[in-house]
Amino acid sequence: MNYNLSRITTQYIDNEDRLRILGESGEDKICEIWLTHRLMDRLVENLLSNVQNEGKTDKALQVFEQEVASSTLPRQAPVEKDNQIISWLAIAIDINKDNENISLTFKGDKSNSASISFQTVEIRQWLSIIYNTYKLAEWSVEEWPAWFKESKEVNENSDTHSVH
Repeated sequence: MNYNLSRITTQYIDNEDRLRILGESGEDKICEIWLTHRLMDRLVENLLSNVQNEGKTDKALQVFEQEVASSTLPRQAPVEKDNQIISWLAIAIDINKDNENISLTFKGDKSNSASISFQTVEIRQWLSIIYNTYKLAEWSVEEWPAWFKESKEVNENSDTHSVH
């Protein structure tokens, strides 16, 4: 079944050495999606390429756009696990882009999948969350572009355990 996610919480789970996304679906279910480091690296590379190719090749402009997105990230209560949870390891992520939106579909090895759509500013916000999560996990950020790291030096997130 494909679940449509409206809101997600992204966390690094140390004993799994994986990222976990908890997502609220319109079907009144909570989806728990596990993401490996390797799959996340591929996703991050693609998402960074998408935001960088939005016609903004100037490094200073990229830094500015990222800082604006990060600073406007609203604080929300995290998505919590409940009795209606459906859990799977993502083995693939489909990325579809149309105009200003990017939709991601997290696929498991069975019939479970979950989709969420982002506008460009929301992708930038989620990339900030992922970057903070990478640092918490002590995963390498060497491959992240210089403009992104520069924006993070100016705009560090204070919540180091869980980001939404």
